[in-house]
Amino acid sequence: MTAKVFSLPIVSKLHHAASKAQRMNSSEWKEIYNACDTLMPSFTEMLRGLDNRLDYTELQICVLLKMNFILSEIRILLGISKSVLSHKRQRMNAKLFNEDGSARDFDKKIITFT
Repeated sequence: MTAKVFSLPIVSKLHHAASKAQRMNSSEWKEIYNACDTLMPSFTEMLRGLDNRLDYTELQICVLLKMNFILSEIRILLGISKSVLSHKRQRMNAKLFNEDGSARDFDKKIITFT
């Protein structure tokens, strides 16, 4: 799966944008979400089934983590601080998995979700 993700043009485009400190725009977001939906439909189905428990930025974080973006890239693409990203990931651990835990715990769970 990882090789398929890295071979997608939108993934390369967003890695390049992050390296140039450029934020992701709405059309790029739609493209990366659609790519995630095509490659991992059960994942995006789970996200859609959350009945608005996630805000827009949290949804973006989930998709970008699942598509193998590193935290520094996610911060740049979304235009958020390190502390905001960490706090949101920790909160999502409770929202999605009903567990207290660290931001890293959340990352492991969301990345391995099938």
